[in-house]
Amino acid sequence: MSTNEFDEAALAELREDLGDAFADFACRFLASARSELEAARKDLQAGDLAGAGARAHALKGTAGYFGAVALADCLARLQRAAASGDGGGAASAAVEASQALVRLGPRIGA
Repeated sequence: MSTNEFDEAALAELREDLGDAFADFACRFLASARSELEAARKDLQAGDLAGAGARAHALKGTAGYFGAVALADCLARLQRAAASGDGGGAASAAVEASQALVRLGPRIGA
């Protein structure tokens, strides 16, 4: 795991800001992110690069709130690749985003 994969300060700030609501927020984000990444994968398989890019863009900001640097970076790469018409690059970034999301779950306690 890269030392730049998570921003511990951002995660701690979010935990403090949300208090008791953090666990529910984290679970809802993870479920939504899994669903959106699966939908982005299906978009890519169907040749809908714009759809996949839009999904990546929507998830990128929330990933940043959690301090999920690696996930946000993967989503940014997916978005850029989709925008430039690079389906293979977008698909690769989607796989990496899914892997980063799996690593995020235990990190945020969800």
